[in-house]
Amino acid sequence: MFEGSMVALVTPMHADGAIAWKAINELVEFHIANGTSAIVSMGTTGESPTLDVHEHMDVVRATIAAAKGRIPVIAGTGANSTSEAVELTRAAQVVNNATFHPFTIFGLVALVYFIVCWPLSVYSRRMERRLAVARR
Repeated sequence: MFEGSMVALVTPMHADGAIAWKAINELVEFHIANGTSAIVSMGTTGESPTLDVHEHMDVVRATIAAAKGRIPVIAGTGANSTSEAVELTRAAQVVNNATFHPFTIFGLVALVYFIVCWPLSVYSRRMERRLAVARR
C-alpha cells in the first residue's frame, strides 16, 4: 500500500500550549520537498494524549490541507481509551484523502518487539548454541 519513507510528524506548539498552525504547514512543505513518501498526522509522536478529539482532528485536517494531495496523509487514531480511539477513527473516516491508523502505544511496543527485539533474541540464542558447541 505504501512505499518509502513515512514520517510521523510532531505537533508543533507555542510556549502556551496552543497549536502552531503555521509550523504544521512548514513541516509538511519540508517533508514534501525532501522526498518523504507519506506523513502520519497525530501518530504516537503527535501529542495525541494531550489534545482533545476536536483538536486532534483539526491537526489532521490542517496536515491534509497543507499536503494539498501531493503526499498521502495517514491520520493516527490511537488513544489511551477505547472509546476515544473509536470516536477518532469514526471522525477520520469522514475526513477526505486520509487513511486512518488506529494505533496505540501498546501496538507500537508489540511492533517494535517483533521487528527488532524478537529477531535479536533469536540471533542471540543461535550464537549461544554455536558458542556452546565450540566450547566442547
